[in-house]
Amino acid sequence: ENYSEPILDDYDIAGSNNDAAHIRWGGAWRLPKSGEFEELIEKCSFKWSTFHNKNGWFVTGPNGQKIFFPAAGYASEKLSQNSDTWGSYLSSSIDQYDVSKIYDFEFNESRYGKGYGFRESGHTIRAVIEK
Repeated sequence: ENYSEPILDDYDIAGSNNDAAHIRWGGAWRLPKSGEFEELIEKCSFKWSTFHNKNGWFVTGPNGQKIFFPAAGYASEKLSQNSDTWGSYLSSSIDQYDVSKIYDFEFNESRYGKGYGFRESGHTIRAVIEK
């Protein structure tokens, strides 16, 4: 419901006034960049699991740290879709050929990878912070 068409100076909105995570939490919080999702996919191990009664992927990094991505679905016309079977996590990287699309990290139980969705759809946000 907070979506608006941003004025783009480039095709990555990380840390800008168009970045939902940065607007919500401020400071150094931001959406992850598309390349950061690629790095996650290439360098980490993935295990489909149930955690706190939610299905999703436990991702373990090369340093042993873990993060859980619940299959939270997405929102379409304010209705939740595919909760517990599908995940779509928003990046800050906009498709330069079609600015209505934004890259995401998407998955179900049998696959995970980089994809894209329409920016006005309700994606899950997993904010990152610069340290």
